[in-house]
Amino acid sequence: YNYRNMNCCPETSWSERNDNGSVPSLMGETKKIGEDTPIYETKSNVEEATKAIVLFPDVFGPTDRVKSIGDKLASKGYNVVIVDCFRDETAAKNPQANLVEWLAKFSWSTISKDIEVVIDYIVEQGIKRDSIAAIGFCWGGWAIAKSSSQGVLWKCAVSPHPSTKLENMLGGNETEMMSKVNMPFLIMPAGNDPDILKKGSKIVTKLKERGGNSVTFDRMIHGWITRGDLSQHKVKEDVDKALNMALDFIHTV
Repeated sequence: YNYRNMNCCPETSWSERNDNGSVPSLMGETKKIGEDTPIYETKSNVEEATKAIVLFPDVFGPTDRVKSIGDKLASKGYNVVIVDCFRDETAAKNPQANLVEWLAKFSWSTISKDIEVVIDYIVEQGIKRDSIAAIGFCWGGWAIAKSSSQGVLWKCAVSPHPSTKLENMLGGNETEMMSKVNMPFLIMPAGNDPDILKKGSKIVTKLKERGGNSVTFDRMIHGWITRGDLSQHKVKEDVDKALNMALDFIHTV
């Protein structure tokens, strides 16, 4: 196991994994939209896509693993846009940086502009505003919850191993933010993610009122989808299970 103790993640979590070059050949395109928003885009496998997913990575940014997840989602009929709010200045490239200072560079006022640009870009392609869903891993789960609490309208969203506690580190209140989420939001905490994100908590009770839910992957640790060792059978099995569950949720909402 390869763990890193990062304050934004539970103490025992998967650390950065370099899959670059080892994933199947990527199908998407890296480019900039708007003034300078970097994205990785994979067009749907159907000719006239009518639905899209915006994917927010973890603090390690859009790695090849994350891009390959985007490709997989696109093969299910979605136009997929992975947004790189960090502009390649990931946590891994700033190992000595104070985490809160690093996170503060990507506050809501900063990332909201990227989100707006990405949504406008997708709508310009002929996809309706209410057919855009979001998926976010770790930091990306915070970005989605924050955006929804601030009035951004997603069709629905999914966050495996969410790091919504970042809201507390940035001077806000996680419970308050989550109570303002205005859409069906499925979260998938790992076994070692905080209990307030699991069934029976106040946060999850609120999410359920809006058509959301929480499904805990008890045998996994934080970060398993984007950074877990896929040569371990149970990790691979739960990666596939979570992504299929995410697709089912987005499809049925």
